[in-house]
Amino acid sequence: MSQVEVLISAMNQKDSSIFKRTNIQSNALMINQSNDENYWEERQKYGLLRIFSSKERGLSNSRNMAIEKACGKYALLCDDDELLYDEYPQIIEKAFEDNPKADIICFQVKYNTKKYSNKAKKLGFLSSLKISSVQICLKIEAIKKKGITFDPNFGAGTPIGSGEENIFLYDCLKKGLYLYYVPICIGEVAQNNSTWFKGFNQLYFFNRGRIIRRMMGFIGGGAYCLYFVVSKYSRYKSNLTFKSACLNILKGFFV
Repeated sequence: MSQVEVLISAMNQKDSSIFKRTNIQSNALMINQSNDENYWEERQKYGLLRIFSSKERGLSNSRNMAIEKACGKYALLCDDDELLYDEYPQIIEKAFEDNPKADIICFQVKYNTKKYSNKAKKLGFLSSLKISSVQICLKIEAIKKKGITFDPNFGAGTPIGSGEENIFLYDCLKKGLYLYYVPICIGEVAQNNSTWFKGFNQLYFFNRGRIIRRMMGFIGGGAYCLYFVVSKYSRYKSNLTFKSACLNILKGFFV
C-alpha cells in the first residue's frame, strides 16, 4: 500500500467523481467547501478515499484542514482541476528515499507556460518563490511537528487572492525544514484562467506588497519590493508606469 495521500481542495462537489478525474492511485482526501457539513469514505483498489464537506471558506483553510486530517506519510497538494500521471505514488516515494533529509519535495506539474529547471536542487528563500502549491509534497510528520499552517489571510477566497504557498514555504524554511526540487513531472493542471491574476495592475502590486511584508519582514522585504518592481518592468510597462508600480507595492507593504 502506498504511503502517499493526495489532498484535494475543491468546492461544491456533488459526488466522488473527482477522484477518477484526477487519476487517483493512492489514498486521497478531499476537502469539499460547500453548504454542508458531512463525511464520506470508501476503500478502493489503490487505497482509502475520504471526503470532508465543510462550510468553511478559503483555500488556506482548506489546505489546513486537509493537513490536519491527513493520515499518509507523504501528502501531495492537489487542485480540483488536476490530472495526476500514472505511477505518481512510486515516483514520490522514490524521491523521498533518494533525498532522506527532505521534509518537502516539489515536483513538476504542467500548466500554462511554466518552465522548469532540469536540475534537482535544494530550495532556499529565493528559489522557493517560483514554486506553486500543486508542486508541493509534504512529509506530514515534519509539518505537524513544527505546527506550520497556511496563513488564512492569504490565498484564494481572501482579498489578497494569492501568495499562500510562498508564505507557507517561507515559514517552513524559517523553522529549519529542508525543501528540495526534483525535475520529474507528475501531472498537469487544466489551462483555465486564473481566479486571481487579472494583469499587472495597481491591485496586483498592492497585494504583492502585502505578501512580501508577510514573508520577508520589514528590512529584507523592503529591498525585495524594489527588486520585484524593477525585475518585472518589461512585463507591466505597457499597463502601468514604474512610479505607479512602486507606489502601489509600497502601499501594500506598509498597510
